[in-house]
Amino acid sequence: MDLGKRVSLLKNQNHLTTETLARLSGVPKGTINKILNGETQNPTARTLSQLARALGCTPGDLCATEAPPRIREVREPDLPPSLSPVYPYRVPVFGESAGSAPVSFPAPADAVAFCDFAFLVREDTVPDSRVLPGDYLFVRRQEDVEDGQLALLRQGDAPFVARVFHLENNAILALKKDAAPVLYSGSRRAQVEILGQVIAFQSTL
Repeated sequence: MDLGKRVSLLKNQNHLTTETLARLSGVPKGTINKILNGETQNPTARTLSQLARALGCTPGDLCATEAPPRIREVREPDLPPSLSPVYPYRVPVFGESAGSAPVSFPAPADAVAFCDFAFLVREDTVPDSRVLPGDYLFVRRQEDVEDGQLALLRQGDAPFVARVFHLENNAILALKKDAAPVLYSGSRRAQVEILGQVIAFQSTL
């Protein structure tokens, strides 16, 4: 798989338009189009680094010639079945009152081993085509995430899931499914809190 196909695959997996990718990476749209069309096979190291940062991968992922790159931010555990038994777990669910009982549902043991709580998806805004309303996300509590990772954020009292990218001066871009990126900078940045990284999900289908 050549560079253009790899960039196109990751762009589609991340639900990015070429315009959005150009804005996130700082690489001109014309340059990206030349890469996608195969006109440019050997871009500069700076261009590769900028694209990889925006696509949530490494420059090596874009240049590799073996298997196509994969989204790594939200994934099912890949341990052998014998090491990953599935049985009901009880984990606290974000947003539930303190007196309510944790929700119990089947989940792989390694999926919840390092999570702090679950988050029930209520709207079809999570930028991963596998995650649907009614699914649970496993969240590890942390104050920040790496570029391109899925995070649970909160603006005021409203929690939401988005793919996060860091910009200069502590600003961040938050990408939701089928929506334009939202820039949080200056005073708006102080209104948004990163609650944790989404490390896996459990489909209810």
